[in-house]
Amino acid sequence: TWSNGPAYTPTGRFGQAISMDGINQYGSVADNPYIAAPNDFTVDAWFRTTDATAGTKVLVSKGSCASDCTYSIETRSGPDRINAVVYANGAQRNASVAIGTLRDGNWHHVALTVDATNDLRLYTDGSLAAGPIALTGTASLNASPMRIGGQPTGNNFAGDIDEVRFAPRAYDAAAIRGYFKTQRPHL
Repeated sequence: TWSNGPAYTPTGRFGQAISMDGINQYGSVADNPYIAAPNDFTVDAWFRTTDATAGTKVLVSKGSCASDCTYSIETRSGPDRINAVVYANGAQRNASVAIGTLRDGNWHHVALTVDATNDLRLYTDGSLAAGPIALTGTASLNASPMRIGGQPTGNNFAGDIDEVRFAPRAYDAAAIRGYFKTQRPHL
């Protein structure tokens, strides 16, 4: 369900993409077993932005990471960063990397993985950027929807988002690099 009318842009990474205004637009996928797992999962997306406003902007999340979320992938400014957040047993773990060309208007790929041994990894543009970071157990589960492009309470992303995926397995570095290099949409 899309809230507050984000638009489709015909110039997506693969076909169309969703274009968000950064003010109050976001998408919601109702809670279900296909978008959450306590471990052994991947969340990834393509995005592009030129937004220079300060703060945290949510690309995709399940729950509010201000308190307790299963996962979140965010852009942050000052300096530009990609941040992956996972809560496990009430403890927040972050994987973060500075990206000098984040707001360049080009398409970027980001992936968060949590493997069967509860290690968090963050990949950007096909390469491991941060991790492994050990979680204190499995990721916390919640009944919140998966949000794309922001939250009802803010942190809305300004730019385009395409090919958001939740996969019930942690893709390894070779699979993520291969997906980035083949430049094909998800199956």
